Amino acid sequence: MTKRQIILFAIPALIWGSTWYSIKFQLGTVDPLVSVSYRFILAGLILFGICVITGKKMKFSLHEHFLMFLLGLSLFGLNYWFVYKAETALTSGVVAVIFSLIIFFNIFFNVILLKGKIKKDVIVGALLGVIGTALLFENELNTFKLNSEDLVILLFCLGGLISASLGNIISAYKQKQNIPVFQSNAFAMLYGGVSMFLAVLILRIPVSFDFSASYTLSLFYLAIFG
Repeated sequence: MTKRQIILFAIPALIWGSTWYSIKFQLGTVDPLVSVSYRFILAGLILFGICVITGKKMKFSLHEHFLMFLLGLSLFGLNYWFVYKAETALTSGVVAVIFSLIIFFNIFFNVILLKGKIKKDVIVGALLGVIGTALLFENELNTFKLNSEDLVILLFCLGGLISASLGNIISAYKQKQNIPVFQSNAFAMLYGGVSMFLAVLILRIPVSFDFSASYTLSLFYLAIFG
C-alpha cells in the first residue's frame, strides 16, 4: 500500500471507530430514535448542500430513488436506532465487538442476494478483524455478564447487524447500477433521517433536544465526520 492509501484507510477507520464512544453522549434525555433522526437529517442536508454547490447531478429515476430510500432506511435509519438502543445498556466496546461480526453477514447476503463468491482471504481477514476488535475491548468483554435484559439488547444488536448488512448489499447493488455514491448517500441519509422522525411521531415519542455541550458537539461530530 502507498502512503496515500494508508492515510485514506486510517482516517475513516479512526473516525468510525470513535463514533462508538461518541454515541454515548447522545444517550440520556433525548430518545435514541429522535437522536438518530437528528443525526441523519443534519448529515443529509449537509451532503445535499455540498452536492448542489459543486453542481453534481441531482435528478434520478423513481427506481433509483427507491433504492436510495431502502439504503437510507436500512443503513442510516433502523441500523442506528438499534445501535443507539443497544448502547443504552451495553458498553460501547461490547457493541463494537458485536458489530464487527457484520462482515460475516455481508458475506452471507452477498452470496444469497448478489450471487457472490466466498473468498478464503476475505474470511481470514474477517476473522482477524473480529479477533483484533475483541482484543482491543478485552476488559469490557471480561466484565460483560449476560442476563435477561441484556438478551433483549443483544436482539437489538442482531437487528442492527442485519439491517446494516442489507444496507451494504443495497449499496453494492446500487453502485453496480452506476448510481453516484455522493449524491445517493445525501438522499439516503435524508430518507433515513426523515423516516426515523416519522416513526417518532407515529410512536408518539416526545421530541426534545439537549442543548448541553456534550450532546450538541457529539451530534455535530457524528453528523459531519461520522
